[in-house]
Amino acid sequence: MGFNVPNKTKISLLYKRNVMKNVQISFDEKLLRTIDSIATSLHLSRSAVVREALEKWIQERKIRQFEKEWIQKLKEHSEDLEDSEEWLELEQWEMNAHDSQKQTEKIYGHTGF
Repeated sequence: MGFNVPNKTKISLLYKRNVMKNVQISFDEKLLRTIDSIATSLHLSRSAVVREALEKWIQERKIRQFEKEWIQKLKEHSEDLEDSEEWLELEQWEMNAHDSQKQTEKIYGHTGF
């Protein structure tokens, strides 16, 4: 009797993708109740809710930093239209990425926070 075992490459990729590290984080009681409420309503773990919130926060920070740099660049070099076109193309890329995220949320049945 043999077992059907995936090759080492598949096992390695699955292992690397799903490795989680445990950390200890403190929350006040009100925030923890909110997190737990969201987790219950979305049928997610507390950790999944916190991960999703942090991922969204990090992405929003990246977008704000990008916008800040863009505005600063335009202020410094408003006469450089060619450069501005490149920034506009990057902005369009960010908007498309955001739309893709919304579509993914629709497919999986929750909209996050």
